[in-house]
Amino acid sequence: MSRRFVFLPPPAARRALAAVLAAAAWVAPGAAAPPRSGIEVLVRGVAHRDDGRPAAGARVEVEGPVPAFTVANAEGRFAVLLRAGTFGERLRSPARFVVEARDGRRRLRFDGRAERLEITISAVAGPDGAPRATARCNVPAVEERLARALEWAAQGPVAVEVALGGAPAPERVARQPAPETSGAPPPPAAPPAASRTPDVAPPAPTAAAARGAPVPPAPPAAPPARDAAAQARPARPRRDSLAAAERLTARVRASARRESLRVARAAEQRARDDARRRDEALRAARRDSARAALRERDRLRQAAHLERQLRDAARRDSLRLARPAPPPLDPRTPVAGRLAGPAGGPHAGPADSCACRIRGTVEVRSDAPLSAPLTVTVAAAGVPGLSAEVRLFMGSPREFVLERVPCGARALEVRVAQGRRWALADSAAARGLDCAAGALRQPRIVLVPR
Repeated sequence: MSRRFVFLPPPAARRALAAVLAAAAWVAPGAAAPPRSGIEVLVRGVAHRDDGRPAAGARVEVEGPVPAFTVANAEGRFAVLLRAGTFGERLRSPARFVVEARDGRRRLRFDGRAERLEITISAVAGPDGAPRATARCNVPAVEERLARALEWAAQGPVAVEVALGGAPAPERVARQPAPETSGAPPPPAAPPAASRTPDVAPPAPTAAAARGAPVPPAPPAAPPARDAAAQARPARPRRDSLAAAERLTARVRASARRESLRVARAAEQRARDDARRRDEALRAARRDSARAALRERDRLRQAAHLERQLRDAARRDSLRLARPAPPPLDPRTPVAGRLAGPAGGPHAGPADSCACRIRGTVEVRSDAPLSAPLTVTVAAAGVPGLSAEVRLFMGSPREFVLERVPCGARALEVRVAQGRRWALADSAAARGLDCAAGALRQPRIVLVPR
């Protein structure tokens, strides 16, 4: 009696095997899968330099409907996403992409052949009427890999591996131990598997063959059955590449989102700074205009005050000139207590003296206006007690009057009360006036600063 042993895997292994079988059934050809809304191709790989070292910092740029770029990391790995749009757009016109890579100033080659990777993605209607994506590339190996990936993938981005650099990285080959040299000849090589025949005994001759009757041909031998374990083992799904592509796509989108947020914050900060500078400039302009208005107001007030002073002085001068002059006094000494009457009155004695009248003006000729009123005294030389006082400040020339000046050549003395030195511009009045009986003399006295 023979015993049979059945091997049962642990529960964890059974669950993993069930998940793999479900994934294989999900991605099996002919299975219904939701169509993709857009076409996205993820180009990734490792960038190498000519000496085999990874080209860290190599820049990979994409020109096409949606430009993009990426930079290789320290291990030389890079990944860039090509967004070709929707199937409807690609049914109308194809999308063309040009991928270039540079390590500093040196260009890198794709698969060691082309300096530029030109990919054209379009869409065609399949046998069942559903659109499917097709791609063409100037590098045949990349075009083949891309075609297989587009045919196999049902949704999500399609990943294609490329080698970037001067030469692809060498593949690792497992070393076989060297045979021992014992002097014996090496064993003969085994024939190839296709030439081997199964060890099956030839069929025994039948009775019909012994009688000489024709024997029908034997049916073809069945092919050798494969290993039961190989038949039971399901096809390994290619979910790892899709998961890696999805993770990489998520990282790229997150990086793009962070970059867009950073750019938006920087633009917002610049807008706030510009607004603040505009507000400061506006406040400064308003402050300057207010100060200028205050200065203009003060200047107008000062001009109005000065104009009022001039008008008041002119009014006083006009009133003083319009006022009648007092009657002349009798210079004679009263006799026996008799009061002297007005000249020519009933009590006036006979005229025993010769006199004239001097009525002139005094003015100042200077470039600078007077800072304070100027007092000028005009007197007749040789006649004590006969003088007139004039105050000059602004306005028209001031008038002075000298009554009953004795006849003869009389000179005028001009005295200024202040300490500033003045001189007569015209010395005719200083030289003297011819004073005749009952005559009126009108001299003009002009003072200039020394």
